[in-house]
Amino acid sequence: MRHIAPLIALSLLLPLAACTATHRDEDNEADEIKVPIDQVPPAVRAALQQQAPGAAITSVDKESEGGKTIYEADAMIAGQNYEIKVADDGTLVSKKVDNEDDEKSEKK
Repeated sequence: MRHIAPLIALSLLLPLAACTATHRDEDNEADEIKVPIDQVPPAVRAALQQQAPGAAITSVDKESEGGKTIYEADAMIAGQNYEIKVADDGTLVSKKVDNEDDEKSEKK
């Protein structure tokens, strides 16, 4: 019976630790590396140009999400700032309106 209590406690704490690690990865911008657009993989550059035709993308943030390399760029499309995330093989991960004012108020 004494050996069961630590196992129960551990099984209750593991999901909490996993959630914390996932949240930390999403919010941690410390692992971002600025990369000039001409130095990202061709598949990434093509995907960004397809998602933001005519937008001036000069640099991209290279980061890690869930153990995968992701490239994130901001682009002005039709008067709105978009955040576009692309995997290193050129697959679109996400594209959404990036309201930086909302992000600043959330961090306060």
